[in-house]
Amino acid sequence: MTGKTAWVAGICLAGSLAACESAPVPAAAPPRGLIPAGVVLTVPDMAASAARYAEQAVTVTGFDAGRQGLCKGAPPVSRSDWQLQGGGHCLYVHGPRPESRAAGGESPRLVRVKGIVRLGRDGAYYLHVPSTP
Repeated sequence: MTGKTAWVAGICLAGSLAACESAPVPAAAPPRGLIPAGVVLTVPDMAASAARYAEQAVTVTGFDAGRQGLCKGAPPVSRSDWQLQGGGHCLYVHGPRPESRAAGGESPRLVRVKGIVRLGRDGAYYLHVPSTP
């Protein structure tokens, strides 16, 4: 790891997703029905306003925490659901994990996941990622 890469990785692990991701993130979620295609959110954005995005396609940026993240309660759909986390918040994801997932013992990696925001049986929102054939 070069000095600059190590510095950026240190910031990422400290919880500053803004330093790790250059995609624009809306300051405040627009009213329902006016959300532009290609919205990119962070895990804290989803924690604050998931209901606004219900049944809509979004991209969420966060750290791939596998099944050992901060999420409380049971997975929303199946035991194979995994977790995205960032900024002290957690979001379950139902669907395939990204190819860049962390190997055992590695720190969680920053990933972008595209999916549909759904409401789980326990009343918590999760991200549904359709599996590819």
